[in-house]
Amino acid sequence: MRFVKTIFLLLLLGSCRKDPVSSARVIGHAATGLGVPNAIYHDNSEAGIAYTQQLPFCAGVEVDVRMDQSGNLWLFHDETLNPEVAESGCIETHTSSTLAQFHYRGLHQEPLFALTAASATLFQGKFTFFDIKAWNACENTVKEAVEFKNALLALGMDSASFGVIVPHETYFQALKNTFNVYLSIQSIADLSNDLLDNEPKNKGIVTGK
Repeated sequence: MRFVKTIFLLLLLGSCRKDPVSSARVIGHAATGLGVPNAIYHDNSEAGIAYTQQLPFCAGVEVDVRMDQSGNLWLFHDETLNPEVAESGCIETHTSSTLAQFHYRGLHQEPLFALTAASATLFQGKFTFFDIKAWNACENTVKEAVEFKNALLALGMDSASFGVIVPHETYFQALKNTFNVYLSIQSIADLSNDLLDNEPKNKGIVTGK
């Protein structure tokens, strides 16, 4: 359902522009969709991303990015590993070596996807949205935002080939001069006029997630 809603939103936004509707782009939400019962592969998995990237009608993917205890990036949506993974805790409370041993539940038992300079080559050729999931929502936010910025830079990707969706304005201010940044909000009511009128580096707004 979330995947369907995302496609609908993209098509709706495209139809509001003066350009033809054909200019709208279809983006795979968490690759093959989030919480889709009949999906071939698990969302945010390497296999799911590879499958979506080869679809001729798909312009790219959106994936969810978290940072582990070691300061490395992983693709994972939920705040807790369970029930998607048969382990306790969170991405943020485990080291990279521990997470490398974890697998998703389900038919294919895909390993968790570590986002590195080597694995990021999977995104070449199409556009990618990296949706940052914040851990310290109320403390050390600026420090965490800078750590995310440095980790994304270390991927060595062309900044024109991806956008970064950030969870709040603190991240936006930390990343806006380095990447194409999109602000995630819970509802349209959360939008401030200052952000819309006085922030030329705001590439867009993401909501309804």
